[in-house]
Amino acid sequence: MEFYVNEFKNHLINEKKVSDNTFSNYLRDVLSFLSFKNYDSFPSGKDVEVFEDFLIAKGKSKSTVSRVNASLRCYFSFLNKSNLYTEKPPIKTLSVKLEDKQLPEILTVMEVEKLLNAPDTTTYKGIRDRAILEVLYATGIKPTELIELKLSNVNIKLNYIKLTNDKKERILPMYDEAVEVLNDYIKNARNFLSEDNCDALFLNMNGSALTRQGLWKIIKQNADNSGIKKEITPNILRHSFAVHLMENGAAPNDVKEIMGFNDISSTKIYSQIFKTKYAKNYNRFHPLAKKIT
Repeated sequence: MEFYVNEFKNHLINEKKVSDNTFSNYLRDVLSFLSFKNYDSFPSGKDVEVFEDFLIAKGKSKSTVSRVNASLRCYFSFLNKSNLYTEKPPIKTLSVKLEDKQLPEILTVMEVEKLLNAPDTTTYKGIRDRAILEVLYATGIKPTELIELKLSNVNIKLNYIKLTNDKKERILPMYDEAVEVLNDYIKNARNFLSEDNCDALFLNMNGSALTRQGLWKIIKQNADNSGIKKEITPNILRHSFAVHLMENGAAPNDVKEIMGFNDISSTKIYSQIFKTKYAKNYNRFHPLAKKIT
C-alpha cells in the first residue's frame, strides 16, 4: 500500500495543489484507515463502514467522520482514475444532515469592529495587524490565501485584490476603509519590515513571509486585546463575512463566487446560520410568534 499512498501524496501536491492543512488531514485520515487493520487486498466498502463505525464509537464528531469520508473518497477516486485500482471506489458520500452539524461560530458586526480596532496602530506591528484583519473581513479569503498574497495581487487604485490559481481567477473588491488601512501598511510599515526583497504582501517582524502559525498568533493576540469572549480564529472572520453578506441581501450564488466555492451547496451552511439567527429573533420579537406560558 505504500506505493499507492506515495502516488496519492504526489497527486495532492502536484495536481490538486491542496493547502498544507488539507494535505495533512487527507494523509492522516488515509493512513489511519489503512493502519486500522492489515489489508491483504484493497479494502472493501464494508471495511470503510466498519472504520467509520469505529470512529463514531470512539466519540468522534460527525464533522470528523465526514472529513475522513471525504479523504477516503478522494484517495480511492484518485486510484480509480489513475488505473491503479480498477474496481469501483468502495465508498460513497455520507448522508449527514446539515442540522446535525455544528454550525461555525460567527461574530456580530459590533464584535468585528472591536476586533478591527484592537491593534495598536502607533506601531509597525499594529499597522500590519490591522491591515491583515481588514483584508480578511473585507474579502472573506481563506487564511492560506492571505499568507500567499503578493504585492502584485493588490490594486489600491481600483480597490481590489486578485487571487489566481490553476483553476480560476477571483477579483475581490474591498471597502474604502480596508483599502486605506492596507495602503497605510504597504507605504508606512511593510517597507520597514522587509529586508530581503520578499514579494509576500504580509511579512512577519523579521521581514520574511508570514506563516499560517504566525497568522493564528496575530488573530489570537488581537482577539484577547479586543475583550471578545468568543474563541476567534482566521476562519471565523471568513464565516462572519459570508453571513453578514447574506444578512444584507447578497444572493447565495454571489457568495459562492466571492468565497471561491465550486458548488453553490457549499453556501448552505451560511444560509442555515442566517435562517437560525433570524428565526430566533422572529420568535422572540414578533407579537404573534410569542408563546404564552
